[in-house]
Amino acid sequence: MKFELPPDRVVQCEDCGMVFADATRFAGSGRRAQRNLYNQDYYNSAYASRGYLDYPAEFSSHRATFAARLCETERRIGRKGRLLDIGCAFGHLAKTATDLGWDVFGTDISGHALRHARVDHGARVFLSDLRHLPVKNGLFDVITLYDVIEHFSEPGELLAGVLPLLRPDGLLHLTTPDVASLSARLMGRRWYHYKSPEHLVYFSPATLTRALRTAGFDVVGLDRAPSRMSVISILRRMRRYSRFAATSAIRIARVLGCSERILTLHIGEFQAWARPRSRELLETPSAGPRLPESRTRPAAARGATTR
Repeated sequence: MKFELPPDRVVQCEDCGMVFADATRFAGSGRRAQRNLYNQDYYNSAYASRGYLDYPAEFSSHRATFAARLCETERRIGRKGRLLDIGCAFGHLAKTATDLGWDVFGTDISGHALRHARVDHGARVFLSDLRHLPVKNGLFDVITLYDVIEHFSEPGELLAGVLPLLRPDGLLHLTTPDVASLSARLMGRRWYHYKSPEHLVYFSPATLTRALRTAGFDVVGLDRAPSRMSVISILRRMRRYSRFAATSAIRIARVLGCSERILTLHIGEFQAWARPRSRELLETPSAGPRLPESRTRPAAARGATTR
């Protein structure tokens, strides 16, 4: 066990190095409980340690972040095309990608979030169990999983379900917290991304590479995942650590007129791009790319999807 994180624990597999939340009280309550978690209160939460304080207010930050990610993804795949955003929430990525010329669809398990996606942004979205998507195989040039995979107790099942939905030359792009990042090591149990029962698994570049390879992908890129965030969004997150200090700083930022200024930050997340492995190579192991040595020291990643 790494440490207690009441009412759960954060544990690490001694065999493979995978880190996960031992949220047995939640995992045993079924998928209905998971759907109920992502209700209206999740997106407008009074608790700084759970959900979002004001998700709709994050649109400008999300738009700047997603535009940069889409630009890099287009560079890697060499074209725009049909995109599926899994875990699309309020449709912020769908709106951004549509405006940039992508043909976008989104899906989520939260009916509340999807209503906002349709009404606020005119997004083409549908309600679905994200493990078993009602979509024909080979339809999408790009599939995005932005801050989604850590919400699944069995991420391998999610990745295996995503694989056939991509075109043979398609690209999966995902982001997730990096449990091997400097911020995670320095902050320990107070790391912002330790949020049970929302976040159930915590990947490093090594364990995610292993999970993707096991699911039938070849990882073609790994890098840190910078976020573009407004000053006020950053200060709202500080409420988890000191409500008084954060509230005071927000007031000062508004007085100075800088509360909506967008900054680029590294907040302990990384990103991966992966392509479906050709059928003749599915049984052939391949070495995945690594981040620069200064970023992390990859540990053995055998059995990365073991809970």
